[in-house]
Amino acid sequence: MRKKGLTEILEQHKLWLNDEGGERADLRGANLRGAYLIGADLIDADLRDTNLIGTYLRGADLRDADLIGANLIDADLSGAKGILDAAEWMKENFVSTSEGVIVYKAFGDTIYAAPERWEVAEGTYITEVCNPNRTDDCGCGVNFGTLEWIQKNINSPTSVWKCLIEWIDLVSVVVPYNTDGKARCERLKLIERIE
Repeated sequence: MRKKGLTEILEQHKLWLNDEGGERADLRGANLRGAYLIGADLIDADLRDTNLIGTYLRGADLRDADLIGANLIDADLSGAKGILDAAEWMKENFVSTSEGVIVYKAFGDTIYAAPERWEVAEGTYITEVCNPNRTDDCGCGVNFGTLEWIQKNINSPTSVWKCLIEWIDLVSVVVPYNTDGKARCERLKLIERIE
């Protein structure tokens, strides 16, 4: 994308944000590799599947920007605003115990079937390689969510389990930037089946 075209899109987006006409920035699939967007106002911008490799986003305002599928490899996000803080999200949505964090996992009528190697029983650990990319809303790993997310999004699960992510396993937790209540990790412990 040429600098002039990007500048015009960002100017129109700013007008749209200020309710002065303009239009929402739609940069879906754009190649912005290495672009300088320092301090850019990208509130609510559609950045799905955008190539942002090496982009300078220092101090950019990304509140409510759709980053699903965006490639942020080597992007400079220092001081960027509006990016979901994973630790804060975990703290706000789950209970911490002396052993770790309590989360919820559904089995049964979910998008992806559980691997046959998982033993779904009290006290067992389930593991899976975890997709580390926070711009992937859904990815491989042991997916978990808030109880509210499960109740709202899983039609008729065979079972819902209260689980524990032990403190040591928090290093593998991936909370997508645009999460709607779910995240993933490499390992969690099944504590008890809930009704």
